[in-house]
Amino acid sequence: MQKVVRFDQTLKKGLLLLAISGDLILKKDVQGLNFLIKYLEKQKSNVLHEVINQLVSVNSDYLSLLTVEHFNKDISWGRFNKTPFMYAAQSDKHSAYQSLKVILSGEGLLEITENASPEVEGYGVDCNKPLIGNRTVLTYALENSSKSLIDEVLIDVGISLVPRLDTSNRNSFYYLSRNTRLTYQERVDIIAKLLSLNTPILSASFDCSKATMPNELYVCGNAEYAKLDVTLNKAYIKATSKLDDGDKIILKYEQRVWLKNFEECLLPKGINFCYSQRITELDEP
Repeated sequence: MQKVVRFDQTLKKGLLLLAISGDLILKKDVQGLNFLIKYLEKQKSNVLHEVINQLVSVNSDYLSLLTVEHFNKDISWGRFNKTPFMYAAQSDKHSAYQSLKVILSGEGLLEITENASPEVEGYGVDCNKPLIGNRTVLTYALENSSKSLIDEVLIDVGISLVPRLDTSNRNSFYYLSRNTRLTYQERVDIIAKLLSLNTPILSASFDCSKATMPNELYVCGNAEYAKLDVTLNKAYIKATSKLDDGDKIILKYEQRVWLKNFEECLLPKGINFCYSQRITELDEP
C-alpha cells in the first residue's frame, strides 16, 4: 500500500510540474521556464524530458534555453520514450526539428524507437502507455508532417528507418496513408522515395508498389490487411463466377460503392470488421 501511495504522490507531482510548464509556455514566461528547467535538471527528474517535449510541440524558440546536457539519451523519454524529434514531427514543427539537430548533433536520438515502456522511475505509474511500440521519428513525420519535413527526415534517417515495422507489423505506407496535409503529387513523390529506400512491399489483390491512394496505402501497410484484401478479392471473383451478365454488372457496381465508402466503415469499425463483413456478404448464396 505504501508503494502505491508513493507512486501516486510521484505521479501527482509530475503532472503538477507539467501543468506549471504548460502555464509558463502559454504566458511566454521565458524566465520562469528557465528556472523550471534548471530545477528539474538539478533534481534529475524525468519530468524534464516531458517539459522539453512540450517546448518542442509549442514553440521552437524556447529551445534556446536548452543545451545538449539536457538531453540524456540513456534514460527513458517521458512515459513511453517519445523523443523531442518525434514530437516535432507529430506537430509538424520543421524549425524545431532543425534546431534539435543543431543542439543534438551526433547524439543518436534520431534513430531511437518509441515503446510501451514500463513505469519510469521519478515520474510515477505509467497510465498512458501506447498500444503500439517501435514507432520512430519517421512514422510520426509520414503520418503528420508536411512534405518538406518528411523529405528532411528521409534524408537524415531514411535508409535505417524506412524498412522497420512497428510492433503491429505496420510499415511506412500505413503511416503515410493517414497523412491529410499532403497533396496527391506530394504523396506520390514520397512514395517513390520510400520505394527507393526498401519499404517492405506486400502482396495484396493489387500491386502495392503502385499504390498511391490512402486506402491502397493503408491495405499495403500491414501484412494482415493485405491478406484480408486477397481473401476479399477471391470472394468477389467466386461470387462473380456464379452470376449471369446482368447480375455481374450489378455486383461490380455494388463493389465499387463499397470501395468508395470503405473509409466510412474503416474509421469507426476497423479494417477487420469492414473486410470480414463484406467477405461474408459476398459468400452468401
